[in-house]
Amino acid sequence: MAIHNPQCTALATGGPPVHIDCVLELGVRMTGGRARGATQLVALTRFARDVARGVAICGLPLLACAGTAWSMEGVAPDSLVGRCQAAVQQTFTGEVKRIWAKTEDHTLSYEFEGSEPGGIKWRAECNAITLKVTETEREVAATDREFAAQVKLDEATARSMVVSAFPGEVVATRYIIESDGTAAYEFDVVAIRGGLIRIEVNASTGALLEVSPILWSLKGE
Repeated sequence: MAIHNPQCTALATGGPPVHIDCVLELGVRMTGGRARGATQLVALTRFARDVARGVAICGLPLLACAGTAWSMEGVAPDSLVGRCQAAVQQTFTGEVKRIWAKTEDHTLSYEFEGSEPGGIKWRAECNAITLKVTETEREVAATDREFAAQVKLDEATARSMVVSAFPGEVVATRYIIESDGTAAYEFDVVAIRGGLIRIEVNASTGALLEVSPILWSLKGE
């Protein structure tokens, strides 16, 4: 696990306190050194509180944060994660089974995975600053009719494109239907230079739809 400062890790509720310098360090890296104003600082302060409650936080590069187990029951309702989860569950009533924290365009967001009765697996993203749901999608099988009907770029080619652009090992592949009906491949890549990156590729055009470093994840027991 790549940690820049030992104080930046809180592995369980009741673990060591997280120093504010760690949050500032994370903020600088998240924004690429560019200040984002008071709103960003307020969000980072709230994020620090979340971390102090037991979320595993690793400094970039972020190799081993994803997959860190932590009880979903430990998510505090008034934390950023809890408030985003409440926003997501206004749309999806099924059980939340996994949460990822990630950055996209230098903005912190949470991605929730859950399932509805009947086996429908859904994903929803929530902006950690605005606490609003910004994107929803469905995870399907590669043989799903709606997905397969749009495929013009085979999976092997898409994977090769991703690894060429982001050298590393693909550790997970998913098949996604975006909210607008677009079919996409989703690859999780452990980069050679360190860090776990989530990359989405349009299954028809090959266009990159998302490139997001993963900060940490919570997994239901």
